[in-house]
Amino acid sequence: MKFIEINHAEGGLKAVNIDRIISVYYRTAKDNDGKASLNIDLADTENDVLLYGKEADRVWEILKSLMTQ
Repeated sequence: MKFIEINHAEGGLKAVNIDRIISVYYRTAKDNDGKASLNIDLADTENDVLLYGKEADRVWEILKSLMTQ
């Protein structure tokens, strides 16, 4: 089982199991009025993860690297 650590907006870390990811939607800062956004759609029993700015970019890069493995 692989996890991605995500910085929570209110502090601390959230570990997301990559096997629970259904889809991901990423918008660059240019497409989204100056701030990148990332929506990670998780399995039915879990809430989606919404990220913005540098954290969205950082997690997107991790997810892209996992897709090419």
